[in-house]
Amino acid sequence: MPVIDRRPSMPVPSPLSRATSKANLGRPRLANVNSGSGSCEGESDGEGGEGLNRNPLRIDTHASIAPVYPLIIGRRRTQYIRLPVLVQPLLNPRGSWLSPEDVATPWLSLFYDLAVGAILSAFNGSHQLQSAENMPSYFAYYVIIVSLWTTQLHYDMRYEGDDVVHRVFKGLHLALFVYIGAASGGWDLSRITVPQLGTVSGADSVAAAQAGGSFLTVAIAIALNHSLLCMQYIMVVVVGRKAGRPTASPALSAASLSVTCSFVIVAAAIPARTDGLAAAKIVFMYTSVLIDMGSILFQVLWGVQVPVRWHRVAERYGSLTLIILGQGFSQLTTVFQNSLTGLGARDSTTYAQVFLAIGIMYNLWSLLFSNFRQEVPVDAGRTWLYEIIHFPLHFSMLLLLIAVVNTITINSFAYSIVDAGNLFVTMLTYIKADMPVTSPEVEQLAIELNRLKTYPEFEQQYVLLQGMENGTIAGDMELEAYTYLAQLLYSACQKSSIVITSDAGAMLTALFQIDQNATAPGFDIVDARAQAASLGVDALTSIIGSALKGTMWLYPTAGTTLVLCALRSMTRYHFLGATHWVVHGLQLGVGSALGLLGLLGIGSDAVTLNWYDKLNVYRPLYKVVLHRVALVVVFVAYSLVVIGCSMWNQVFERCEWKTCWRRRKRERVEDEAL
Repeated sequence: MPVIDRRPSMPVPSPLSRATSKANLGRPRLANVNSGSGSCEGESDGEGGEGLNRNPLRIDTHASIAPVYPLIIGRRRTQYIRLPVLVQPLLNPRGSWLSPEDVATPWLSLFYDLAVGAILSAFNGSHQLQSAENMPSYFAYYVIIVSLWTTQLHYDMRYEGDDVVHRVFKGLHLALFVYIGAASGGWDLSRITVPQLGTVSGADSVAAAQAGGSFLTVAIAIALNHSLLCMQYIMVVVVGRKAGRPTASPALSAASLSVTCSFVIVAAAIPARTDGLAAAKIVFMYTSVLIDMGSILFQVLWGVQVPVRWHRVAERYGSLTLIILGQGFSQLTTVFQNSLTGLGARDSTTYAQVFLAIGIMYNLWSLLFSNFRQEVPVDAGRTWLYEIIHFPLHFSMLLLLIAVVNTITINSFAYSIVDAGNLFVTMLTYIKADMPVTSPEVEQLAIELNRLKTYPEFEQQYVLLQGMENGTIAGDMELEAYTYLAQLLYSACQKSSIVITSDAGAMLTALFQIDQNATAPGFDIVDARAQAASLGVDALTSIIGSALKGTMWLYPTAGTTLVLCALRSMTRYHFLGATHWVVHGLQLGVGSALGLLGLLGIGSDAVTLNWYDKLNVYRPLYKVVLHRVALVVVFVAYSLVVIGCSMWNQVFERCEWKTCWRRRKRERVEDEAL
């Protein structure tokens, strides 16, 4: 493959300005027409000398000040960027691998990060985390995605050039990531064991088949991803040796990737006929992850890694952090939309909960990025610590956002499911009172219940039940009504994105089929009615109790995220004066206090409900959630940290005050000397 040296004959300040800078050759700068625009760095400020020392390839950064021109001006002539096949590395054996103008465009890295964020979002959609039992499988998938992103990151930051070869490789990596995201629908490590026929139900057999297929697809995609990355490292070794560069680091990376690829292939090939073989598959898969991360750490300790420009690591991790944080808005918008179109509260409390969630995310952004300086020089060891901290930080952020969404879901829809039961009782009351379907009360009831998808619709169901009550239609009215209740509960859960557990699903199925044997000889109508009422209450309490479990990690993850934000900052910066200890101490203290609030989750998780009574819970955390103050606590805590840090900087650490105090002290010393 030909290797093209694309280094320009003149220095280019920024890789992002290559295309636009060609248009500036021989053409006047728009900003100089406007007398209000200042001079750029490197230009002459003397009278009549403007433009004499100007770099002809420099972009005018003051062009954002609009000149006095017509609304539409002529197009500027430029050249289409012609990518080389492969760029050559620099000859400096201790410097960066590529020159700044040869580094791949940052838009490509951002595009790749967005794909990773989309995969995590798709996984969140298919695996609604509402119980601690599902967390190990969720964490396992997160480890896979982050390990792939990290190994790709360490290649991109050092060796990815703006050339045809790397564009092709990046497209292949993106395609493999899409396959991994598509395979996440059935991901469940606890179900990859192949069950024997007849020993499990049909649904469990299908779930096991989907879990096994998902694991196999992910393993194949990982093996292909590592193979491609290994080929890229081998290419780097060949090109580096031709340029006289040390190649120990890329050679070690290629070797480790070949080993991990073999481990993943073995994990995919092992048949999961028993629990032991299934465990072996998992061990081989995640041993490959440990080898990848260990290879990077070994290169850091050995000191053979190719240097990375200071800002590259901070840029990429900051980009992924923002993408993960932005997923909260997508989930929050979906929940808010469902709350406005479904049953349940549609009053000021719903809007307040959404406002609190947005405030939590904004405060979290402030903690992460308000003092984010990507240009600060950091050594390789601290950079690796900075990367390690982001692994639990991103996972904690994901869990925090899920817990916030689950809390809003409970506040908006736990009562909506209860409302479905209450409206059902109201419907029975209207039927027994022989109220016509055209009455205002029944019409208002129809507006509410028609928000849910049922068959038949409310009006037809009401007429059917009323006919059974009057004796004009054969059948038992109460049993038929309970089958309609099963549809209401199921539709309410679907509308609110609340997960229906297997136990609750079995109860709803039994409730829906309660009247199938009503005409059989010896059928006890009274016993069937009592059983239907019990099934309805049990299904309701099971659904609500399961949904409440999704808020258990709200306070622990909120506190952990705050503590990790402090550690993330402390590994990279040391603020001047007492600010370093005050700011980070406040974050660590409030984060620890929030984490201790997780003790509210201790207690009975029982949920009780009667048809004409309110919802009763016994766990303290559940009471806090249902009283709609859970998000208030997190919002106030985060706001206290953000405002407290700002107040300290503005009031106690103002440079103007320090300068004034030092000047007065100096003047006083001079006066005493005189």
